Amino acid sequence: MSSEAHQHGNSAADLNRLIAQAEKHLAQLDRERTYLLKRLAALREQRAAAGPAAVGPQWAQKPPGDELVSAVRRLFRGREDVYAQRWESSKTGRSESGGV
Repeated sequence: MSSEAHQHGNSAADLNRLIAQAEKHLAQLDRERTYLLKRLAALREQRAAAGPAAVGPQWAQKPPGDELVSAVRRLFRGREDVYAQRWESSKTGRSESGGV
């Protein structure tokens, strides 16, 4: 038995058992990793086949700006009954706005 085994109070039989458990756990993790890599590849293939619409609108992937404003304008084009109204909260003093 090595001096390291003695320092931690493990007998040779204990060490063999711990090594076997660790090897078994590693084998299980290897199987799980293989499964997850295959699943990830399949999901990426599905996303690629679905095209850019599956990733989401372009403006959602970039910081808000002109593209976001354009998208909102397109959504509400022709809506004469929708406009922004600004108000101030009497409780907090914050000013806010919302669609009316």
